[in-house]
Amino acid sequence: MKKFMLLPAALLLCCALRPASVAAQPLTAPAGKALPFPFRANTPGDAEYDLVIDLKDPAVQEKYKSVFRNNHLPFTATAFEEVILQLAEADAGLARTVITAAGDGRVLIGTGNPIYQQNFINLLRPVLQRPEALDRFLKESAQDGDDGGHEDTEDTREEQQEE
Repeated sequence: MKKFMLLPAALLLCCALRPASVAAQPLTAPAGKALPFPFRANTPGDAEYDLVIDLKDPAVQEKYKSVFRNNHLPFTATAFEEVILQLAEADAGLARTVITAAGDGRVLIGTGNPIYQQNFINLLRPVLQRPEALDRFLKESAQDGDDGGHEDTEDTREEQQEE
């Protein structure tokens, strides 16, 4: 009977000794499961944003840059962020839980928890997986007169000059 009583105490001690950094790490793909392209796990230490799309990555440029150019959009983090936000609007509840930021050639995405992260990826994947699907989405958005509020701001001009 004493051995049985020691087990819960040992578990409590183990949990109490766990480093605080473990709990503070940002969300990532489940162990052993890679995130689908173009998503990557954000760098540890930035708990607000768990996903990143790096527009400086040659594979990302190869897949998406011409699609943006063909639709008269700058291939910048700001423009890519706006496209992601438009795609997310397909699920208003999920869109309200997601935060984004753009800069330095990267789009940062914060989903809040692993379930929202997976739902967000599943929502965007059909369009981002195939350039022709993204091209169709951008053309339909342009026909609807919805440019996502994209403006040629100083930030986007600077990003274009970096290319």
